[in-house]
Amino acid sequence: MTIRPAQRGDARAIAEILHSLEEHLNYRQIALEVLLTRVHNSLEHLADRTVLVAVIENQVLGFVVVHWFYPLMTQSEGYIGDLFVHASSTGQGLGSALLSTVRQEAKSRGCSRLALSNWRNRISYQRGFYAKYGFQEKPNSARFILNLQE
Repeated sequence: MTIRPAQRGDARAIAEILHSLEEHLNYRQIALEVLLTRVHNSLEHLADRTVLVAVIENQVLGFVVVHWFYPLMTQSEGYIGDLFVHASSTGQGLGSALLSTVRQEAKSRGCSRLALSNWRNRISYQRGFYAKYGFQEKPNSARFILNLQE
């Protein structure tokens, strides 16, 4: 297995990973070509984020997107916006390898912490995937969202 920065040519594989995820109906309901366009556009704007892919035998089977933040009053931070492995390749250590690489990158950038959001009904949450790597739920915390498309 190899973990490397995503390239433009990885857009289709990343879109196919998203389209393969049974528990993410929002991705499965979008036409693959639409997902491909969105991923391609995202890979064009990497100034504030890192996209890494997990590759086995020249096939991209997982990816992670990390956004880097530089708050005024604290050290830099990383936010893992996406970490997905193709539905056919779960349980092979790809997610773990991606997470380990992100952790190393964050440390090399001098980040004080990494954060992410995980839905409680997702398999990754129920299996304690992130907890195994030291991530802790913040007590007394709420995640707020303002939908700007309405």
